[in-house]
Amino acid sequence: MPDRSVAPPSYPIEKLNFDFPDVIRMGDNIKGMIIGTGQHPVVNLELIFKSGKWYETKPGVSYLALRMLTEGTAGRSSEQISNDFESLGSFIDVNAGLDHCSIKVYSLKKYFVKTINILADILLNATFPDHEFKVQSDLRHSQIANQLAKNPHYATLKFNEHYFGDSHPQGKILTPEISDSVTREDAYKYFQTDLLSGPKVILSGHIEDHQINEVDNLLRQLNIDVPGDIDHDLIPKWGRFDVKREDTRQSSLRIGAEGIHRSHADFHEFSITNALLGGFFGSRLMKNIREDKGLTYGIYSSLVNTAHDNYWMISSELMNDKLDEALDEIDREITRLSEEQPPSHELDTLKNYLRGKLLTSLDSIFGKVSVYKNLFLEDLPWTFLEDYLNSVNEIRPQDISEMTGRYFNRRERIEVVVS
Repeated sequence: MPDRSVAPPSYPIEKLNFDFPDVIRMGDNIKGMIIGTGQHPVVNLELIFKSGKWYETKPGVSYLALRMLTEGTAGRSSEQISNDFESLGSFIDVNAGLDHCSIKVYSLKKYFVKTINILADILLNATFPDHEFKVQSDLRHSQIANQLAKNPHYATLKFNEHYFGDSHPQGKILTPEISDSVTREDAYKYFQTDLLSGPKVILSGHIEDHQINEVDNLLRQLNIDVPGDIDHDLIPKWGRFDVKREDTRQSSLRIGAEGIHRSHADFHEFSITNALLGGFFGSRLMKNIREDKGLTYGIYSSLVNTAHDNYWMISSELMNDKLDEALDEIDREITRLSEEQPPSHELDTLKNYLRGKLLTSLDSIFGKVSVYKNLFLEDLPWTFLEDYLNSVNEIRPQDISEMTGRYFNRRERIEVVVS
């Protein structure tokens, strides 16, 4: 009988046996990432296109064009599309982001061919019916209005506006009125000319050759374009910006500055330093500002990485009368971490957390897809994960202080307070 009062022995994770995906060419030289497992009879297909906000011809058009794909084809109504997927136990999900638009379908293995046939009908024969477009446009209007009314969301939008510039795709704030200006014709034209540009494919689950062939056949039917190089100038406005709103007792705080891309030699140590500063529940900011001072329920530091720009951002929600004290404590923690090396026991705790987090993220097929997806989209080597684990194991207290001083303790930063 084991002694339940004694914890079982634990050992550090020093090495992982990574099961890297396969990369193949499909259709007309389109890259595909294959993550196979025979554990469950399910298949997940994701088509990722270079057609997000970065490539928009009109603000808000990519979202509506993508949403309209499932609203009717020449042979199916929106209700029929929904019923056909449901009858197979399949599911479709679409997402419009900054750099990409993605279409995911989840299917049982035995119904994958039928699911692909419905998807092909959507991608080849979508008609964008007027009534359904009006419904989607009105829903988008309400969604944007509700988001803008929430201080945390609005604070992030204002931070992006000041960091990128108000004419930049990530800096321009989309209002209900701007979204309303997108017509059915705008969305349909974007679908015909831009939406299905520069695809990459992720296929995961119980994968066999015939499923790869089905996806290959689908890709060869699509009118796929290669997007041209588009450049948007980054015009940051450093400093503090206060936004006052009526009947608000809390302040939404966002602080941040320029970061570095995942391909940068410092990225892993930069990421680990961010975690110690504010990236997990035992971070410096959380211990000081939440646990010791009781100024907030939560404060976090995160890294935002896109295909074109990268930055770090500290975010928190505070009572208005606690804001200045919290700002002082944030600066104090950043300065202290840059000037005083963290004790070894604190760094060991962080290392154990990061090792366990990496291990947990790879414990399922869909978890693996999430981890490898960003590397695949940015054409980074799979060894990125091995390098990361090596950095976690080898990083020293002096490296943490050096990274803090180099990237976090800087005058050129943006502070946004919405209160």
